[in-house]
Amino acid sequence: MPPKSRYTKEQVIMAALELTRENGFDSVSARSVGTALKSSQNVIFSSFENMDELKEAVVAEAGRFYIEYQKTAVQESKDPPYLAAGIAYIGFANVEPELFRLLFMRDRSKERFHNDFNDFDVIAERLQERYGVSIDEARELHLRMWLFVHGIASAVITSYLAFDEEKIRSLLSTQMIGMKYIYIDE
Repeated sequence: MPPKSRYTKEQVIMAALELTRENGFDSVSARSVGTALKSSQNVIFSSFENMDELKEAVVAEAGRFYIEYQKTAVQESKDPPYLAAGIAYIGFANVEPELFRLLFMRDRSKERFHNDFNDFDVIAERLQERYGVSIDEARELHLRMWLFVHGIASAVITSYLAFDEEKIRSLLSTQMIGMKYIYIDE
């Protein structure tokens, strides 16, 4: 049994999360986390079975961080919640590019589960209630809006495009008008 570490599991996760924020997820290794904590790489293995377990914990913590960012942005916004959420998603890509890449732009084909930190069904149900459409129409509307928002976020994070918040608001508002035209009888 390894000796008790002077670092908690949470401190190890936060050190790995900070490394991710600064240098990307690929920079997280037993050695880099140990160095960040001014310890040996064994600090990892006093709290985790292996690096995969630590990396899963980092993804989960990044997801919690994103959810809190999204929630705060929507609550503080004067925009309608659905628009505010789209703006916040793009804003997160802009202010936390490495965490955005980790959460929304990594290869997930080998993962045993997919958690996209967006409750797709809950959002679709809210759209269904708000606009009186079928759940299938609400899911399709949200999928198309999410693809549009993700595309803008991807262009922003790769420095392909630079938009201020007003331009983003205008783009998303116009797209929603088009989606409402297709899916909603108003």
